[in-house]
Order: sequence, then structure tokens, then C-alpha cells
Amino acid sequence: MRKIQRTRHRGMMFTSLYKRKTGKTLRRKILALRQLGDIGAATALVRQALNDTPDDIGLLKELANLRARAGDDEGIVAALESVRAIEPLGPHTAQLYDRAALSVAKQQIEALHRQGQDREAIARIEAGLERFPEDVCLLKSLAVSCAALDDPE
Repeated sequence: MRKIQRTRHRGMMFTSLYKRKTGKTLRRKILALRQLGDIGAATALVRQALNDTPDDIGLLKELANLRARAGDDEGIVAALESVRAIEPLGPHTAQLYDRAALSVAKQQIEALHRQGQDREAIARIEAGLERFPEDVCLLKSLAVSCAALDDPE
């Protein structure tokens, strides 16, 4: 019985070492692709790894960083919301999330302006101003929206 337990124990250790080696290899591949500027391939590799381990915080943060390099603010927000569901965001990650969320909000507000939905735009602007009270673009959008409605308040 002890021999079986040792074998199982060694088997678990082997599995753990294998996973660590695989993780290091994966990180090296992602880093190499990122350095070569192949953000699409690096992102695909991270997404493939996330299929196996969807709660891997390191991979989710790597995905957010790759999305940032690609200029995909919606992708950043989605990846970091997954991280935030697992643990609180650190200062750097929170700053990246806030910047991306603000950018997405501004794009949505601009789309609402183009569609003539100024009341909905004002509601989104007010929500944005609660988080970012001194953002000049949001303040300007609020003024434009109010002027479009002839509502000086």
C-alpha cells in the first residue's frame, strides 16, 4: 500500500513539474511572439491556453496587455473584468482598466450622438462623470448633448 501511495505521490509531483514546464514554455512562446510583433498569434496562444485554464489570472492579465498593444479597449475591459471577478485589481491593472473603460464609454457616447439619442448619451456621460469627474472629453460631450436638447441644465 505504501508503494502505491509513493507512486501516486511521485506521479502527482511529475504532473506538477510537467505543468510548470509547460507554463514556462507557453510564457516563452508568448513573449517571443510579442517581441516579434505578432500580437495576433500571441493572443491566439493565450486564448487557447485559457480554454484549458479559464481562471488563470496571469493569462488573463497577459491577454489584457496584448489587447492593449493591439488597441482593443473592449478586449481589455473584458479580460480585466474576468480578473476582477477572481481578485481585486492591482494599481497598474486598475489604471489600465479605467483607461480602457473610459475609452469604450466615449465610443459608445459618440455612437449615441451620431444616432441622435442625446438623452441616452447624457445618461452615459453622467455615469462616466461619477467615475471620472474631471474628464474634459466627457464634460464637452455633456455640453454638446445638452445643447442638442436645448437643455442648459
